Amino acid sequence: GHDLPLCTLSVSRDGRWFASGAEDGTIILWDASTGHIIHQWLAHETAIELLEFSPLRPRLLSLGRDHKMMVWDVGNGHHQLVWDAGWSSDLRVVAKFSPAADLLMVASDDVIQLWDTSTATGDDPPPKLTLLGHTGMIKTACFSPDGRYIASGSFDHTVRLWRTSDGSCLDVFSGHDGPVELVRFTTDGRRLVAGGGDGSVLLYHLRDYPPGPEDGSVRALGRIGDSAEEEQEGGRQETARQTEPEEGREG
Repeated sequence: GHDLPLCTLSVSRDGRWFASGAEDGTIILWDASTGHIIHQWLAHETAIELLEFSPLRPRLLSLGRDHKMMVWDVGNGHHQLVWDAGWSSDLRVVAKFSPAADLLMVASDDVIQLWDTSTATGDDPPPKLTLLGHTGMIKTACFSPDGRYIASGSFDHTVRLWRTSDGSCLDVFSGHDGPVELVRFTTDGRRLVAGGGDGSVLLYHLRDYPPGPEDGSVRALGRIGDSAEEEQEGGRQETARQTEPEEGREG
């Protein structure tokens, strides 16, 4: 195993492998069925901050405190792409593959960049698209289940909805009183849940885009601190109390 403490873990979608990254910059690829080591290699000069498996291809993304981001071939442990991004060590970076594994999203500071994984090669390949609009550091971002959209949340208290085909911002939601900590699409892609540092959880009902911002509506579910417990068969479930929708936001 590793000689120094672990920093991050990732499990492949099919459950065949899991990968671990340590403070000394090493990555170990493990066989999930046997627990045996498949590959072990020195990936970064410093600790590894993030590991992310591609959902459909034998690829692994790594991000290190040496400010480098790399995509590895899981079969042989060789890198295919390298970005020497120069991110500061105190800057939060969000990196994810799209559901079809055709796009790689990286959000750093207040900018989101997209790479086409089928055409990007070598060192520091240029992004396919750059998404601009947030005025504060992005804390969270995710793809919709069909890969057509990206949702992002920021220190600027907003959630933005982007179209991945052209990078356009389709909607901006500003229902939070603090930084947006988490965003997630529902499995049908029709709704978006956002959690804020102010303790609020907001549910966004998304419709067909375009035509534009008026096609999004928000319903406040209440603050986590005001949650009520409901008895259900098989156990207890904690749910947020529903509050009245904000005037003018229900579509």
